[in-house]
Amino acid sequence: MKNFLIDIGNSAIKTCTAEYGSMSVSKVTRIGYEKKEFIKTFENSLKISARVENIKCVGISLLNKKLSEPIRKIIIKIFGLEPSFIGTESQLPFQLGYAKTIGSDRLCSSAAAFMLSKYKTILTIDFGTATTYTVINNSKLIGGMISPGIGTSYNSLISNTNLPVADLKFPKNQISSNTAENISGGVLYQSLYTTERFIEETVRKFGDTHVFSTGGYSKLIKSRTAMIDKIDRSLVLKGINIIISS
Repeated sequence: MKNFLIDIGNSAIKTCTAEYGSMSVSKVTRIGYEKKEFIKTFENSLKISARVENIKCVGISLLNKKLSEPIRKIIIKIFGLEPSFIGTESQLPFQLGYAKTIGSDRLCSSAAAFMLSKYKTILTIDFGTATTYTVINNSKLIGGMISPGIGTSYNSLISNTNLPVADLKFPKNQISSNTAENISGGVLYQSLYTTERFIEETVRKFGDTHVFSTGGYSKLIKSRTAMIDKIDRSLVLKGINIIISS
């Protein structure tokens, strides 16, 4: 029997299937969406990706809780199953020392990292629309930090200034002599240095730390630092499966 897993972020929908309790996912699809067209995009994407037999459970990580009911109705319509929405009331593999406001994506990525690691301290960094840093210590999620994501920082800078459009890639030199490279370098090095300093402070406080990263910009940041141990773009999906299989 398979589980159908759905990760609904701030700008994209990811779906996949996984065997009950497995740390391996398959048939991962990603579809971007505009907020005004979300429900239509979501239903159409499921009609294509949900052609899988023997689905036992549908697990969902959803950031915008206002969409819970329309999503629930679509899942019931397509799968004939009541979906499981991940939240602080879910059966988690670790203790939760954080307010109930924590996003389900952070719970899921942390759950996957926790199950994949044998370290006492685990840091999960998600380079998405927001960049989130989430720390588990001694089997307890204790907190972290949220900062604007790389794309969000770039878009805000361009839309609120008269600066030119730039490619989001690291320039050859940190000190560059044209504005486009100054912009891309500024946005990316800001994220890189924040990440490295957060890792340093976590290690200073707790000792050896296993650092996981996920999200659309994870590979780009990892290319410039040795402080991230593992990239896993499906970390949230794997965490959903762990939690709904508990």
